[in-house]
Amino acid sequence: MKQTDIKLRTINPATEAILKEYNIMTKEQIDAKVETSRNAFSEWKKDIGKRADLLYAFANEFRKNKENLAKTATQEMGKAIKESRSEVEKCAWAIEYFADNGKIFASDEVVNTDERKSVITFQPIGEIGSIMHWNSPY
Repeated sequence: MKQTDIKLRTINPATEAILKEYNIMTKEQIDAKVETSRNAFSEWKKDIGKRADLLYAFANEFRKNKENLAKTATQEMGKAIKESRSEVEKCAWAIEYFADNGKIFASDEVVNTDERKSVITFQPIGEIGSIMHWNSPY
């Protein structure tokens, strides 16, 4: 059996119904996604104001699609719909938190040392890939 023949299934834990099937990505497909992310990062790191605007837009999309996202989480995890809605809202809040504070987090810090002047400079260093645990999908 080839890797491309293997399917991942999302199953509703309450009904055991198959909600969706997914093809497993090949290494080449993953590498292409990483390359796309790297290319986007080169533009992303240039303008902190633009990053904040994009994060606000992302948070707005989360809220706009809250009911659908909550329904999906509930079907996939068996979580109560009220909790799923709260999770979507919490994620939108967290995205806005970083949009609100990104400029502060990236500001240079002057530190006391024996030297004439010492500064810590924060710079974006790259993309992060993460596979999150099943009960925190957003």
